[in-house]
Amino acid sequence: MSDIVDPSRTSQPTLDASRGPGAVPGGYSAPPSKRGLLGRFWALLRMVLTLLRFLLRRSLWVIIRSGRGIWRHPTLTLALIVAVFLAYQGYERFLAPQPAPVDPGQYEIVQAIPPPLPVAEYLSAQKNFDADAMWNTYSEQAKAANLAQGSSLQTLRQTTQQLQLQGLQYGESHYIGGYQIQPGGHTYYFYVTKVQDPRGNAAEIYQIFIADSDGKVLRVEQPQLSQAVN
Repeated sequence: MSDIVDPSRTSQPTLDASRGPGAVPGGYSAPPSKRGLLGRFWALLRMVLTLLRFLLRRSLWVIIRSGRGIWRHPTLTLALIVAVFLAYQGYERFLAPQPAPVDPGQYEIVQAIPPPLPVAEYLSAQKNFDADAMWNTYSEQAKAANLAQGSSLQTLRQTTQQLQLQGLQYGESHYIGGYQIQPGGHTYYFYVTKVQDPRGNAAEIYQIFIADSDGKVLRVEQPQLSQAVN
């Protein structure tokens, strides 16, 4: 008589209903199908294409509206372009590196030289429009050179009188400094003189006196006054 086996005691593999229809015994799941991956790819691609189409439409809309605005308001558009250009130029200048301060290098200050008496007398006479006193401060060599060039005391009187008639007024003269070319040679004296015209406009002019070893005036360079006379 054959033995009767209890089915409940046999070890047969069972399926867990909670794993779903795709579950595999032993705790492993089936890999996703190729059709599912392809669907996800196309969905992502459609999203990107939709975004690009939206951006393209908005760009075209902005270009068309801008073109209409330029056509209707050309002056305002030109002013806007100029403003943007100037702002860009200012931005570039702001970002540009600032140049480093230039090193003046080594320099030497010359020894101070006091001005001679004839130069001070010339400036005092100039302030009073006294051509004769100005002429007397010149050296004999300078007087002879002026006469040879057709410039005499009478010429100096006319020039001085012309400046006075124009309403020119001399103010204070400030001594800047002097420099002697060589021992016993000519010396240069630099002055800045304040002047004022009839309208009350004030200015400062420079005058350079060249004097001989005795301090007598050889030449006076005053190009700004020469322009006023001419």
